[in-house]
Amino acid sequence: MTYANFRLDTDADGILTVTWDMPQKSMNVFDMSVLDELDRMVDEIAKSETIKGVIITSGKEAFSGGADLNMLDSEFLGTTNNSVKIAQVSARTFDRAFNLSKPTIAVVEGYAVAGGFELMISCDFCIAAEDARIGDFHI
Repeated sequence: MTYANFRLDTDADGILTVTWDMPQKSMNVFDMSVLDELDRMVDEIAKSETIKGVIITSGKEAFSGGADLNMLDSEFLGTTNNSVKIAQVSARTFDRAFNLSKPTIAVVEGYAVAGGFELMISCDFCIAAEDARIGDFHI
């Protein structure tokens, strides 16, 4: 499994650590490449007999800032229809991640808003830093 936006490492016990770390971005955001990779990753995790559990974390200071605003700008200009596709793909992917038969844990530092929040709550468990900002709330 190789991805442009994620690093994967499976330990000897079959625990897969997924580190979301988008290249050339200061914060992880959702765009179609991220959603396509997440969708493919959920398929591969579900089919794997060696992966026993999944931890998803960020390689950045924040978990996720939500949607890529540059991509949304093109939607508002009427040149694409990404917002509808993003909503459909993300809903399907997060639902499939929620229903994985393997335990999943989100490890959240910094912000987890919009799609980042949805990804976090699609996991079975969440470990959040004391100063994490989840949704619009400071916990």
